[in-house]
Amino acid sequence: MKYFQKKNWKWYLLIVFIILFVHIFGGFVRLMEKDFDKEFKFSLDVKLKYLVDRMMEGKHLKPFHTFLYNIESDVNYACETTKKLLFIVKSSPKNYRKRNIIRKTWGSSIHYKEVKTIFLMGTTISKYVNMMLIRENEIMKDLVIGSFIDSYYNLTLKTIMGLKWASNVCSSNVEFFMFVDDDTFVSTNNILKFLKNPYAYPGTEENVKKITNFNADQFCLYSGYIYKKERPIRKIFCKWFISLKDYPYDQWPPFSAGGAYILSRKSLRMMYYASLFTKPIQLEDIYIGLLAYRLGIEPISNNENFKVEAKYDFEEFRSILAAHGIRKPKELWMIWKEQTLADKIN
Repeated sequence: MKYFQKKNWKWYLLIVFIILFVHIFGGFVRLMEKDFDKEFKFSLDVKLKYLVDRMMEGKHLKPFHTFLYNIESDVNYACETTKKLLFIVKSSPKNYRKRNIIRKTWGSSIHYKEVKTIFLMGTTISKYVNMMLIRENEIMKDLVIGSFIDSYYNLTLKTIMGLKWASNVCSSNVEFFMFVDDDTFVSTNNILKFLKNPYAYPGTEENVKKITNFNADQFCLYSGYIYKKERPIRKIFCKWFISLKDYPYDQWPPFSAGGAYILSRKSLRMMYYASLFTKPIQLEDIYIGLLAYRLGIEPISNNENFKVEAKYDFEEFRSILAAHGIRKPKELWMIWKEQTLADKIN
C-alpha cells in the first residue's frame, strides 16, 4: 500500500489539478445546463406579457421586484417639449470631461434640435466626488443620480433606473431613447436618419420582420449590435461569470451590446414594466435582451454600423450609427469635428 501511494502521488495530484481546472473553467457546469430552446423559463413563472399589457392599458399591478433606491434629478424639464430622441448616457461619476465633451458634440441640443441628453450614474464612497456631482448638476441640470454605489456590477441597477426615470418622466414627449456609454461616439445625424426607417438604413439585417408603421407608440424598436446564440460564461474568475443558479440555460437570448442600443417609446415602457416582474442579473446588456425576449420584441440588428471597440476610420465612420471604445475625450472631440465638417461640405 505504501509502495502504491509513493509511486502514484504525482498521478493523484495531476487528477486533482485537472478536476480543479475543469471546475474553474466551467466544464462541470456545462454538463448541467438546460436546453435554452426547449426549457427556457426565466425568473418567476408569470405570464409576463399579459401583466405588461395590462399595465400598458393603465392598470396598477403590484410588482415582484421594486427599484428600492432613491433617484435625485433636476432634469424633469428635459422632456417638457417634444423631442425625437433622448440620449440616456451611462456615465461614471468621475468622468466629468467625457460628459462635457458629449454636451458639446453629439449630445448637444444646440447642434441637434431634435435631441436631448441626460446622464445616469450612482454615487461613490468619495465625499469630494459626490459634492462635485451635486455642483455639476446645479449648473448643468442633466444628471440622474441613484443612491447605489456606481460600479460595473451595478450597471443593471443603473439601467433599470434609466428605464424607470425615462418611462415616468419622458415617455409622453419623446419618441425614441438611446442608451449609450460615455466612451461612445454617436453619429446623431445618422441616428436620426436611421429612426425614419430602421429597415431601410444600410447594414440592417434583412431576416427580421418588416414593419412599415414606425409610430413610437405602436412600433417596438430594440436595435444595436446584436449578439445571437451566445453562451453564458462559466469561468469562475471572469467578470462576466454567471452561476447556474442565476441562469441555468446553455444559451443567451439575442441581446444588444450595452455600449449603444435604441428603444422606441413603446419598447421602453414595456421593458420598464417587465423589470418589475423580472429578477435582475448583473449583466445589464443581457438583462435588457432577456426582457425583450420575454416580451416578444425582436431585435433589429445592424452590426455593420453599431461598432464595438472601434478604431477611428474617417470613411467607415461616415455611415456608422455608434462606435464604442472611444475612451479619450480629445479623440471624441476630434472625431465629431471632422465628421461634422464633412456633413456640412456634403
